[in-house]
Amino acid sequence: MNRALPVLASQAFGGNLLVRGIAGRKLSELLSEPQDALFTLVANQRVAVTGSDGTTALRWLDLAGLAALDLTYNGDEHVVLGGDQPVPAPVYFLGQESGREQGGTLRLAVDVAAAPASWTETVRLQDLRSLMPLLPPQDLAIAGQAMALSQWHQAHLFCSRCGAPSVAVDGGARRQCTAHDAHRHYPRTDPVVIMLVESPDGGSALLGRSKKMRGGMLTCLSGFVDQGEGIEEAVRRETREEAGIEVAAVDIVGSQPWPVGRGGSCELMVGCIARATATSITVDPVEMEEVRWVSKADVGKAVQASASPESPYYSKGSKPGGSPLAAPPAAFFVPPPIAIAHHLLRKWAAHDGPWFAPEAQPPQLQLGQHEQQVEQPEPAAVSNL
Repeated sequence: MNRALPVLASQAFGGNLLVRGIAGRKLSELLSEPQDALFTLVANQRVAVTGSDGTTALRWLDLAGLAALDLTYNGDEHVVLGGDQPVPAPVYFLGQESGREQGGTLRLAVDVAAAPASWTETVRLQDLRSLMPLLPPQDLAIAGQAMALSQWHQAHLFCSRCGAPSVAVDGGARRQCTAHDAHRHYPRTDPVVIMLVESPDGGSALLGRSKKMRGGMLTCLSGFVDQGEGIEEAVRRETREEAGIEVAAVDIVGSQPWPVGRGGSCELMVGCIARATATSITVDPVEMEEVRWVSKADVGKAVQASASPESPYYSKGSKPGGSPLAAPPAAFFVPPPIAIAHHLLRKWAAHDGPWFAPEAQPPQLQLGQHEQQVEQPEPAAVSNL
């Protein structure tokens, strides 16, 4: 089958329109120029938001707005939270608005993770996961970028090579060891493969639930890419480890930045559709709670239901390793549209017939009552030119 890849549209947290990078200039140089600059606040997994009447948006402040919150820019890589014991708060450059002539508004984030609780209680900081279905797409993409930077910087306060304190520099683009100039550290993104594995006949998808997921949910298998491993190789290894299924063909169909990853990491989800060579499942009992084949019709029904606010995904009636309290044992639900797994499932369920073309079978020789052996001609020479 001929198809253009990738086939998935931009995902949640993607489509950030800010022009990133400060081209070797210092943050103080950027902020001394006449263009406008707006700041949001971030603290590990929380970002500053505003809104009323059912709307929610990322909160932006100019320098005067920061001052009203007792935050003063000191001319380098930090603002300072005043008080009896001033607290430095790193500033991260997120980017510059695009679609304008030079001089577009700068967008930055102030990391207030070290601020005392008495101060953060006066600012509306909200967990980004809870904001995923609420924020407009552009706000969500920028908030994800800010959160990923905050979590990485807060987890790397000390040099991983010598243990000396490190500081954020270049607008948060890296950390510098205070003891050795050669010790530089850069924010990282962890690649993760997530794959919809199609049965050999194309009629079912291999879905599972790890022991850490809420009960009743089924989703695509996934796992981190190992060092020195290709994407297709990771798909085959993870499917074999979690389900005991061998995979042949692999299509890479899209990706999604995922700043709300496991253990505070920022992940890049690489979406794939793969073809299994067999259907016999051997579940990894350590990692997986359940793995099973689900028909295309049932996947389609679950995808349609997952877009509803009534989806069990949004309820609090489920717990890891169990079944939803209000659902029969056979029921299952899939992730909502904020996750690339949803779009892999939707794309596959809407596809007419198998995703992969059936493998060509060699023609069967029809022998009559008197069988004859036919001598095959020598293959023609093939030129490498």
